[in-house]
This record gives sequence, C-alpha cells and structure tokens, in this order.
Amino acid sequence: MIETSVVTGKVAFIPEAKTFFSAPADTLLLTPNYKAVFQTANGDLRKEKTDSRLDKAWTEGKLVFRNMPFGEIGKILERTYGKSVVFADENLKNCRLTGTFQNNSLQEVMFFLSKTKDYTYTIHGDQLLISGAACNAAPGK
Repeated sequence: MIETSVVTGKVAFIPEAKTFFSAPADTLLLTPNYKAVFQTANGDLRKEKTDSRLDKAWTEGKLVFRNMPFGEIGKILERTYGKSVVFADENLKNCRLTGTFQNNSLQEVMFFLSKTKDYTYTIHGDQLLISGAACNAAPGK
C-alpha cells in the first residue's frame, strides 16, 4: 500500500500502471488535508480526507495513533524501531489504541499503550512480542 498526503499546495498522484497491475489507474489531484491510498496488490486507488498534520508527524519524531488498529501500530513500530512485531493472538491486531509520542523509546511507547488495554509485551533482541486477550473477548477469557 502507498499513501501520499498533502500539507500545502497541490499534488497529482499518478500510479505507474505497468508496475502494479494491468489496467491504467486514474490520476488524483490532491489538495491540503486529502490523501491518495493506492493498493499495490489490486490497483485500487482512492482519495480520502485526512489530517495532514498527523500524517507528517513522523518527520518531526512523533508517533500519533488515533483510534488506530494495533496491527497498523505494529507496522509503524517495526519501521520506527527496527524490531519485528509479533502478536501472540491475531485478534489483538483489531484492538484500537490512541496515543501521541515524541522521541520516546520503544519501551516507553509500549509501557504507556499497555496502560490503555489489557495486554503484555516483551522486547527481546530484535523482536517485540505482544500477548493478551483480544479486545472483543469476554471478560475473564
């Protein structure tokens, strides 16, 4: 998946059809607070409303999660900290978390996120293991 968002000005997003899929995709004209989301697997291209300030937060050393699925957060943590993120229960990926961090260690991010949901984590070598009950599981399970 490829995403491009615009903070100021205008951007034309033109996927290269021959690289990703056989049918040519449309060109999207993006203006501030809109983003293009391109699925490389199937060539789906769509325009979505966004908050471009949050989209560019990573350029300022910030991690911003707004009701984001844990699975997506895991991908961001992998890119940011260079650790492989493993979920002991795949259903944990559906848990939604919110938090904002700036220049924090992985240990600090995980500590504060763990205060909002019932899960545990272990950082060992190049791996972050997340375990616990799925968010939609009944209490006590």
